[in-house]
Amino acid sequence: MKEYGFIGDIINYLLHGVSEHIIENLHICKKDVIQHGLSAEELDNISSLVSQNGEGMVTLGQFINEMLYKVQMTQQELADKAGFSKAYISHLINGRTNPPKYKLIRLAFAMKLTIEETNKLLKIRGFSLNTSLKDKIIVACLDLEIYDLIKVEEALNTVANANESLYD
Repeated sequence: MKEYGFIGDIINYLLHGVSEHIIENLHICKKDVIQHGLSAEELDNISSLVSQNGEGMVTLGQFINEMLYKVQMTQQELADKAGFSKAYISHLINGRTNPPKYKLIRLAFAMKLTIEETNKLLKIRGFSLNTSLKDKIIVACLDLEIYDLIKVEEALNTVANANESLYD
């Protein structure tokens, strides 16, 4: 049998870890999820509502700057790791451009954000990780701390068996 390394870890996570992760992070017992038949999307909506209470609104630029400070990274380093120009990063931080979801996800991988931090980043722009296979693979990579964008792309293409990309 072929050794898949990190791809095998992602497949295993997708098969066994997603529901456990959702249940654990939302502090909802498994019995309630099964009994009420909540879908992952419904759980995500509940999570978003809970998160909105008590969280002050920050701009995309403020959040990116906070994360850059936390991970001790410059705008240029972020641009290089995410595959963007420094000018594009500057435009994001100054609110002159509204990035699509998967460009934000590339930033998350470049800064090595957690799933929670990635969700906050996406939420600022009104996005969320959903139950699509592409997003499940992204969650798996974040949770398994696979931050190399080349490996993430390989996982998207291998596991999803499609031409999925973070560059769409």
